[in-house]
Amino acid sequence: MTHDKTIIHPGAHTFRDPVLLIDYDGTMAATRPAITGALQAALQACGCHRLDPKAVAYFLAGGGTFFDFFHAHVPDATPQEDRKFITAYHQHYLVLNREETHLFPGVAQTLKTLFEAGYTLVSVSNKWEVALRECLQQFDVLRYFTAVVGSEIGAPRKPQATLWTERIAPLLPGVQARDCLAVGDTAADIEFGHNAGIPVCWARYGFGDAAQCEALKPQYSIADFPALLPIVRQITAAHNAA
Repeated sequence: MTHDKTIIHPGAHTFRDPVLLIDYDGTMAATRPAITGALQAALQACGCHRLDPKAVAYFLAGGGTFFDFFHAHVPDATPQEDRKFITAYHQHYLVLNREETHLFPGVAQTLKTLFEAGYTLVSVSNKWEVALRECLQQFDVLRYFTAVVGSEIGAPRKPQATLWTERIAPLLPGVQARDCLAVGDTAADIEFGHNAGIPVCWARYGFGDAAQCEALKPQYSIADFPALLPIVRQITAAHNAA
């Protein structure tokens, strides 16, 4: 199986409910140290002040992109400064990610179990798409995903409903939003599901602010990634009985 986002064609794939739209940072992987270190190094490369760890925690809880973070700190950045920050962030992140990031317990086995049971998995993240693919490959789990949808400049992203209609739905011909389950750890993940009409499973062990996420009333929640399995089986049984 290849991992080009255009590989799925009408009539060429059967989808078992629910199709799983799974976040990466804070849901599959503990990436806070790598993100924090890369942001600090990139800001310093651009001549910015030292990073406040509380600002990083707030940024991660909101599900934003590293580009959002930069513009919040340097709102009048020039295109040249944008490019310098992006280059520095990626260079440092890829190194720190290999050294400091790990999958949460049970993630690889749970993905394997879901894949072997016939479920379609799509990695959906506000992480830069090139980095997202590299991270999934690094942990040898890219092979379980039918498609990878990450952040791209100018493209819809969480929590926008158009992320579903313009970027994900075309990859899943015949699949309705209600036939999916969005799995993520932040308010952006939950709001994306609500905006697009997709049921949501909140990973409450991740980066999200607990009070904020609970107030958004996700349909399901998990204390660890393997707890996703019984929820998926429950949804499948309900669909089969309908």
